[in-house]
Amino acid sequence: QENQLIASGSMGTKSRRYLVPWCRWHKQSDYDPSGHYVLLPDRDGPRVIRVKHHEMTLNLRNTKTVEWDVKTTAAALMGNLRCLRFDLVNNAHWDSRWYDDAFWPSTVVSVTDPSGAPLPFIHKKDQLLVLLPAPANAGSTVNIMAKGRADMIYQVTAESFGLIQARWYPQYGQRGGRATFHWTIRVPRPFTVTGSGRLVREFEDKETNQNGIEILSDTPVSFPWAIFGKFRKSEDAYVGEESKKSAKLSIHTVSIQGSGTPDKKVQDFFTESKDILKLYENIYGSYPYEELHIAQMGPGLGFGQGPPYFVQLTGELFQAGESKLGKFSIHDFLSHEIAHQWWGNQVGWASEDDDWLSEGFASYAAGVFIHALQKHAGLQAMLDGWRMEAKLGDKEAPIAAASMSTLMPISRFCRTSSIPSRPQWYPPKTIARA
Repeated sequence: QENQLIASGSMGTKSRRYLVPWCRWHKQSDYDPSGHYVLLPDRDGPRVIRVKHHEMTLNLRNTKTVEWDVKTTAAALMGNLRCLRFDLVNNAHWDSRWYDDAFWPSTVVSVTDPSGAPLPFIHKKDQLLVLLPAPANAGSTVNIMAKGRADMIYQVTAESFGLIQARWYPQYGQRGGRATFHWTIRVPRPFTVTGSGRLVREFEDKETNQNGIEILSDTPVSFPWAIFGKFRKSEDAYVGEESKKSAKLSIHTVSIQGSGTPDKKVQDFFTESKDILKLYENIYGSYPYEELHIAQMGPGLGFGQGPPYFVQLTGELFQAGESKLGKFSIHDFLSHEIAHQWWGNQVGWASEDDDWLSEGFASYAAGVFIHALQKHAGLQAMLDGWRMEAKLGDKEAPIAAASMSTLMPISRFCRTSSIPSRPQWYPPKTIARA
C-alpha cells in the first residue's frame, strides 16, 4: 500500500483531531519487476472479493437521515475467505471522520446472512468487517444483508436536497467498485426523487406520506447517485441516428426565489442534449445507458457532475436570461457532463490518480461539440488555452499529479461546505498536449 506522512491538528475540543496528509510515496518493494504497482490493492484490485450487485431500499423519513437496507452480492476471489472488509464511513465530515457521533455519522444497525442469522461485525475507521460463519471458497457467491442509518442529506436549494458523496452504505473497490443495482427510494412528500438508473416505477405511499421511485441498472456501474426535491419533471426521448437505440430523457427543475425554469429553456436543454448525444455516438459509440436524467442544483455552485445515467448542473444555467459563467456557457457544462457517460462511467478509473483522464477526455469532447456548434471555430482556441496551461503545469509535476494535488483540498473544502467534491477544471485538461 501507499506510505503516507500525516500531521494531526486539534479542533479545539477534547479528543477531536483532524489529519492532514503531507505526502505519499512508495517503497521499492511495492513495485513489480516491470516497475508498476497496484495502488491500495485490497481496495482497488479488487483481489479479495468483487461486488456484483446491490439490492437496496433507501427510506428518507425526513431531510436529515437515510435509513438503508441492502443485500450485497459478492464473488469470492480467493479461497479460505472468512472475513469480508467493506468501505463504510463512520462520519462523512472530513475533519470528523472515524468518529461515530459528530455531524454526519453513519451507523450500522445489523448484519445478517440471507436467513436472518446475525453475523459478527466491527464498524470502525471507515471500514466494516464482517465475519462469515464458514470460510468461502474462490468463485463462490457470498450474500450479506446489512441495515443502517446515515445523516448524509444536505440541502441544495430551498426546494431540493442531495446525498453526501461518501461511502455511507457498504461498498468495495475504487469509487465503490462496479456493480449492478436495484434501488427503491422513498422521500417525504411533496418531494420527488431522480438519479442514476433506469426508472421502473414512480409511486406514492399514502400511509407513510412519502413519494418514491424504483430504479435499476443491469449494466455494472460505479458511483450511482440520487437527488430529491420539489421538482418539475419534463420528458422527451432520443433515438440514435444509426443505432436506432432509444433513450428516455428527463429534466428536473425547481423554483429558485419564486422563479422557475422557462418552458423554452427546458426545450432548449432537450434539443441540445440530443445534439450532443448524436455527435458523441458518432465518435464514441452508442450511448451506454437506456435513460439520461438531468437535474438542477443550487445556483452559485459553478460546477456540474455526471454520474451514470445522470447529469446535475449548477442552478443558474436553468434560470431565465443568459446562462454563462465566466468563459463557460451552458454548452460547455452540458456537453462536458454528458461526455462523462462515456469518459468516467463507461470507461472508469483504476485509482484516484486517473481522474485527469476522464476529465481531460470529457473536456476535449466538449471542445469538439463547441467546435461543431460554432461552425468549426471554437476548438482551436480551447486547444491553445489548454496547451498554455500544460506548459505552466509541466514544470511542477507530471500530468497525473494534477488530480492528486488538487482533489484533496477541494474534497476537504467541499465536505466541510456541504457540497459534493468535483475534479479541478484546469490541470486535467493537459491531455490536450497529446
